[in-house]
Amino acid sequence: MFKKNPLSKEELVARLKALAADGTPKVENFGAMCYSQMSPPQKKESCQMCGKEFTYSDWHEKDNICELVKKMKEKGYDVKVDIMCHDCAEKMIKQLHPDCLFSNPDQEDDDNTDCFTVVNDIWPTDINFLCSFRPSDAEQYHQVIANYPVLYRSLYSLMENKRRYSDDHDASHYIEDETDILQFMTGIIFDE
Repeated sequence: MFKKNPLSKEELVARLKALAADGTPKVENFGAMCYSQMSPPQKKESCQMCGKEFTYSDWHEKDNICELVKKMKEKGYDVKVDIMCHDCAEKMIKQLHPDCLFSNPDQEDDDNTDCFTVVNDIWPTDINFLCSFRPSDAEQYHQVIANYPVLYRSLYSLMENKRRYSDDHDASHYIEDETDILQFMTGIIFDE
């Protein structure tokens, strides 16, 4: 069995700074432009907040997110994800991000600084994921609605001490360019 060594806030910040200082030239890979030709299968799930059963389109986000959270836990991190229905997610978004406009995803609001621009997809979908993260030196969980696997991949790459990861379309992402995502997912301000 491997030893679990979750890092504190300061250690996560130091890790990101060390990865950002890596002078290795970046290799850009923009991935493929792939489109699904048909609708994904419909699945049923129960909301872990209200218990209501709901139907969602299975784009495999749930499996990918749950697998990444499992890997984070295996590394010793205190992270969990709760699955929520649209109604509960809408209430939680209003609670966690009260200044975010999420009712119209096509509406842009440049003055809305409390919403992270990189994750302005904080509106409820047919299946929603409440991510709770707590570094080893924190008492309270930082919670966000994080419905996309790429958000979890960024955080997991930092935990793995890896400078780069690929998304579902094989596009390259360097985590030193994703401090907004890492702050959104952890509540840690990495640029201080």
